[in-house]
Amino acid sequence: MKTIWELLPAYVGGTTDSVVYNAGEGLNDSRHIENPNECSFFRDGEAMTEAAFLERVTSVFRAHKPAHHFRGPNNTVRVALFENNRIIVPSLVDGKVKLTFLDEYTGEEHNVCTAGVVHNTSAKAFKEYLALLASCGFTKLYENEMEENLFAELQKDGVLVECSYYPAEHRARFIADVVSVPVTEFGYMAGNGKNEIYSFSLFHGPMDSGFTCDCGMCYLMKLADNSLLMVDGGELEQITEASTTALWKLMHDITGTPAGGTIRLNWFCTHAHDDHADMFSHMLRTHHDEIALERVFFNYPCPDYCYIAPQLYIMISRVRKYYPNVKYRKIHTGDEFTLGNATFTVLQTHDAGLGSVEDGHFHGMNDTSTMLKISFDGVSFTFLGDLDDSAESLILSHYSAATLKTDGVQGAHHLFNFLNKIYEILDPDFCIVPQNEICRVNNNSKKYQQIVKAVPEENILFDDMGSYGWREENGKLVQFYHEKPIGTVYDGTEL
Repeated sequence: MKTIWELLPAYVGGTTDSVVYNAGEGLNDSRHIENPNECSFFRDGEAMTEAAFLERVTSVFRAHKPAHHFRGPNNTVRVALFENNRIIVPSLVDGKVKLTFLDEYTGEEHNVCTAGVVHNTSAKAFKEYLALLASCGFTKLYENEMEENLFAELQKDGVLVECSYYPAEHRARFIADVVSVPVTEFGYMAGNGKNEIYSFSLFHGPMDSGFTCDCGMCYLMKLADNSLLMVDGGELEQITEASTTALWKLMHDITGTPAGGTIRLNWFCTHAHDDHADMFSHMLRTHHDEIALERVFFNYPCPDYCYIAPQLYIMISRVRKYYPNVKYRKIHTGDEFTLGNATFTVLQTHDAGLGSVEDGHFHGMNDTSTMLKISFDGVSFTFLGDLDDSAESLILSHYSAATLKTDGVQGAHHLFNFLNKIYEILDPDFCIVPQNEICRVNNNSKKYQQIVKAVPEENILFDDMGSYGWREENGKLVQFYHEKPIGTVYDGTEL
């Protein structure tokens, strides 16, 4: 596969960066594992007594090897090993070790999305370059302008080229997207029902591997055609029998789907951390025959730059196994599309940081979070994922309050990080925080105070306060649903 500058003609009117960036992949298995079924701690088929097996498990965990100690069925102690970027669960069956790999490693040849950056350019030069591309046989499929930031999608020979220009940076970016359907083919218009946003209450506690976790978030949106959008999903420790039963019931209740009926589902992931995907992965394993997964959209960076949790490959393998024809879009900054009758505006993805921070990339997965604004019925809600300060700075350099203003917002990164300005500029009526209410007074209270500057305290809601639902009434997002918290300490439910 040709890289971006091998596909495109030379850019005139700016300084082309010498680096060709890896912009990540899509529903691909980006790992290259020489011996994928190897485990340095156990050998598959190895004869072993129960006492020796338990001693080995204990020694692995105590030696601080890459392992995850957790409860299994009937409160048994189990261990998951993180090795070769895979998750391995050893067990003892009839006196022999059995190694279970939770994902299906494919080892396929795959294409990556490559990106090029042009510095010291202008809107005029950018537009002239788009005209040059058109004269070279590239077809323009899409264009968008947000506060003089320019975006376009072109196509030639089956390759999408995502083009963007930011006047605040005097920078243009070009990405060869070889994994997505075009943005013009991703969305659809259907339905005249009310859109509704739901926060699903996950159990939060101290970060105690195998028992509780202090992060994770899970949201639902009922679209106008009665299909659902699921946003992210909680971590393994939040996947209990009680919580998964409650979530599945909520999905049926809000769509009116009878037991055994099929739920139409779309899934959006803010970034590649497991506490934002595990619940979705679990649902795919347990209910794939009752879910019609129609669309999946996310934009993960190259794992060479940011650590992608091994659990995300479990999600990818299950999507591909159960839904080989699902529509996938590696969403890009500037994308705008409709699902039902709601408009989805992608305000930032990690590719907006290529070439603009110290070494050309955001320095951690949290800052690669997608910022997504959903507008419906005259109101809007914005997801921030785990956005951190360097991404915040970039966003605020690109947009003003005219674009960022929103009616509701998800509090970023479980209030672990400090965002200095964005909440006041977003100016929301309410904020939902994927964390416990203790954030008001514990060591995260300074982060909480940044939200208080923009939102009345009574309109800041936390997961331990329960699940909530909002819809538009008289031009406002109004809460109409509340259910008490359901989750508990982890009970060993399988991912």
